[in-house]
Amino acid sequence: MSGRLVLFAIAAAAAPFLLLGDGFEDRVAEAIREPRPPLLLAAAIALALAVDPFLPIPSSLLVAYSATQLGGVAAVLVGTVGLTAGCELGYAAARATSQAFPNRRLSHLAATPGSPPGGLTLLALAATRAVPLLAEATVFVAGATRLPQRRFLAAVVPANAIVCTLYAAIGVWGRSQQREQLALVLSIAIPVALSALVWSIAKRRDRAAKRRDDAS
Repeated sequence: MSGRLVLFAIAAAAAPFLLLGDGFEDRVAEAIREPRPPLLLAAAIALALAVDPFLPIPSSLLVAYSATQLGGVAAVLVGTVGLTAGCELGYAAARATSQAFPNRRLSHLAATPGSPPGGLTLLALAATRAVPLLAEATVFVAGATRLPQRRFLAAVVPANAIVCTLYAAIGVWGRSQQREQLALVLSIAIPVALSALVWSIAKRRDRAAKRRDDAS
């Protein structure tokens, strides 16, 4: 199932280039390469990434694109600042909501951070930065369970920087090879592939747990 989902994501991203031919591909490449005011572009991308927890923003695509325009180092800096700002906003919103509407289950999780079965570990918070939906979900859980802000930032800032480095590298490669369109397709396909892999592993674990319960 996960393999089919990844293939579908790649096909969907590449379909316009395959169906509409070289003319469409050339127009897209020209639009990508067209110079834009660096400061304005950096500010726009950082702002878009900052609202990522609340809107379906393709953060990987934006970071890869920014690398084709601003260079790798600038793309990593802009991406890390934008994503971290988004994490902070999501964390603050969830924390404020949990204070206004306290929940016993969340209070229990907050009392046992990092402990199984339900505690939010710093490893899980960092490891999901590149996984759509889970990245946002862990930020909201961190805020709702009142994970200390210093620990929260210690987990998300380095992880955001690593993720942005990966996508910026894809953008730099695309620019150096004049394959910007392929780079952007890859920047979309990779998070989808990671998401499919995570959900596939989760389903297998659920099935294994169910078999153990049935056997007992």
